[in-house]
Amino acid sequence: RRGYDGKRCWVHARAGAIPPPAGKQGSQPRIVMTMQPLQISGSDVFYALNDLNSEDLGSSWTEPIARGSFARKKIDPRTEMTVCDFTPTWHAATGKLLGTGQTVWYRDNKVMHVRPRATAFSVFDEASGQWSSWKELALPDEPRFKNCGAGSVQRFDLPDGDILLPVYLKVPEKTQY
Repeated sequence: RRGYDGKRCWVHARAGAIPPPAGKQGSQPRIVMTMQPLQISGSDVFYALNDLNSEDLGSSWTEPIARGSFARKKIDPRTEMTVCDFTPTWHAATGKLLGTGQTVWYRDNKVMHVRPRATAFSVFDEASGQWSSWKELALPDEPRFKNCGAGSVQRFDLPDGDILLPVYLKVPEKTQY
């Protein structure tokens, strides 16, 4: 896909595969790729997650669709937040494509240096082709978990369906994770 216009470009292109239904010989997995626009004049200035799909192993793709459930949320007149660093991965135990990432907060369209960060997740509904509204992973109410994200990570699924998801964290005012 092309998308560089001198102001924005596509970043974090990652694909998850939905296996074909059992018993459908010859059918291919559905590939769902997520990516998002990045404003190049700033650092980590992201906009709504987009996705595109392929049902022929990437020979052809749908056009990118901006997902409203990932649009920036207005916190106050100067502050917005969204989800970034999103990774879709098949979860065999539930038969769902699960995406994980993290929240990012902006003040006046610049990443806030001291900010909350949460691990975010969403589930892809294959029938509708939509991602659910994202949710934040519940964590203990301790200062070190106020800035805790799982951006651009690879999770590991245990045989029983439990998920091991690496996260990084820090007390918001500190400099080291």
